[in-house]
Amino acid sequence: MVTSKVQPRGQVAPLVAPFATEGATTFSDILDRLKKELGTKSDTSFAKALGLRQSSVSGAKKRQQIPPAWAVQVAARTGASLDWLLLGRQTAPPAQKQIIQDFQGNSPFDRRQIREAIIAAEEGLTQAKKKLDPGKKADLILAVYDLLEDEKETTKVVELIKIVV
Repeated sequence: MVTSKVQPRGQVAPLVAPFATEGATTFSDILDRLKKELGTKSDTSFAKALGLRQSSVSGAKKRQQIPPAWAVQVAARTGASLDWLLLGRQTAPPAQKQIIQDFQGNSPFDRRQIREAIIAAEEGLTQAKKKLDPGKKADLILAVYDLLEDEKETTKVVELIKIVV
């Protein structure tokens, strides 16, 4: 439990400074990470994203104090770790670590085949003069990926896409 003695009036930066990398725990560093994780740039859009008044952000800036609840809200919404948001430690969450491992050669997917599936899908759509919404395009690419397991000839797959789409 954090007491007001350790964390006066919600002051975050001085509390976390001993645990973080140098320069990563200033007020502006933390606020920048919070904004970045929410995909906001301005104080107004940041306040709106958290359901705050812009004056709350202005007040925090004047006091150079970030309410810890802001970091908790951002972490809950985005999946970013509090270590990252408050301390600047770049520890990847377990899901991200798995993605990184997958793309370092441990993936059950064949990267060459994924690439060929995307290219074949794009060629087929271009030749058919069709556009698909992102969800349908993703489904098409997955279907092409599966077809390429059996049918190594991409030109046949492209022809099939032209017929079907």
